[in-house]
Amino acid sequence: MKTGNFLLWGLLIILLAVAGFFIYREFLAPEPEPTPTEIVDSNQLSDTNGIENVSAEGVVVPKREVILGFSQPGRISEVLVDEGQTVETGDPLIVLDQASLEAALRQAEAALQTARVNRQAAGTRLEQVRNTAHQAEAAVRVSAWEDDLPDEIEQPNWYFTRTEEISSTRVEVEAARRTVEIEQEDLEMVLERTSSADLLAAERRLSDAQAAFLIADQILERAQDSGDEDLEEQAQKTYDAALSELEAAQDSHDRALDTQGAERVLEARAQVAIAQERYDTAVDRLNELLTGDESLDIRLASDELDRAAAVEAEAESAVDTARSYLDESTLKAPFSGVIARLDAEPGQSVSPGVEVVTLADFDNWVIKTTDLVENDVAMLSVGMPVVVTLDAFPGREFQGTLEQIALWSEDNRGSVTYEAVVNFTPGNVPVRWGMTAFVEIEVSE
Repeated sequence: MKTGNFLLWGLLIILLAVAGFFIYREFLAPEPEPTPTEIVDSNQLSDTNGIENVSAEGVVVPKREVILGFSQPGRISEVLVDEGQTVETGDPLIVLDQASLEAALRQAEAALQTARVNRQAAGTRLEQVRNTAHQAEAAVRVSAWEDDLPDEIEQPNWYFTRTEEISSTRVEVEAARRTVEIEQEDLEMVLERTSSADLLAAERRLSDAQAAFLIADQILERAQDSGDEDLEEQAQKTYDAALSELEAAQDSHDRALDTQGAERVLEARAQVAIAQERYDTAVDRLNELLTGDESLDIRLASDELDRAAAVEAEAESAVDTARSYLDESTLKAPFSGVIARLDAEPGQSVSPGVEVVTLADFDNWVIKTTDLVENDVAMLSVGMPVVVTLDAFPGREFQGTLEQIALWSEDNRGSVTYEAVVNFTPGNVPVRWGMTAFVEIEVSE
């Protein structure tokens, strides 16, 4: 009995001790010191992550190559090269039929020659007109001092400069032009009124009669001069009939003039006539003032020269275009190299942009990678040394340099890859376009 109590008390003490330990740790124990976090300088990290080389496959291609085609349609007349032939810069390769192009050039050159002659003639004409105008200007200056002005004008004739007179006269010309338009519109309104209908009909009849009489009068004179009595008799009948109609039309017109509507028509016609004469006189006065370099003849001759010069410029442009088409009908080598591929033969028709020649420089080679993944590209930089091996020449190694890394990616079987260009020198080894290559790019010493 005593032993059981002892065990019970012992278990109770252990439970109290454990509970006290947990209470102390959670609520009474001091905060532990934090473990310091190690800070690593990113500049001390290795860019290569311990990788010394980056490997990739590629193909051998000429460092410089171009596919050529014509910029215009045509039919091939000559093929001047063969595949494998070496050419120099500017050498002709293929020639299109040039008959129509040469004819177009000759036509353009003839038009240019005509345009030049016309421009030279216009220039000569301008000089002649200018000399004549200057002589006339001298005479005008002399007579201007002698001209008498109306008594209503108090200033002497030299008071205003010619420039001022020209400016004022131009104002008068414009005012007179507007007046003509106004008076003409007023006349049309008057003629549209019913009260003017009789006069208008009489005027039309009188106008027709006058025209017929003038013709009959001329016919009679010719018949009388011929000495043929039969002709003169018939001409006299025609004349008498025309005269009778003229007198009747005149009487009808005179009667129509007595109406009030006729008076308004006559007044409107007179206003139009005066306005038109005012305009014509103002224009004549302006032309009198426009002497020397300001004369109308000089302006017209100058405009003629400008038009001739513009035609000449267009003709020159046409010649340049025709010559350019003729030049482009011969395909030329843009650089020295070898004809790697030829897809042309005489008589063949070609369209613009169709590939007919592939030219390559086989003296300089590069390798373009095909499977360089993005993780490897991050470790590369231009100028890194490269070891090159070719499947066609096992056991041979070539030294190269990383020359270029593409700025854009390509999808290669679901992987993001970048094309890199490796420059290498094969020496005397007969490498060929498209050979498989393997490159080891050294990314660390």
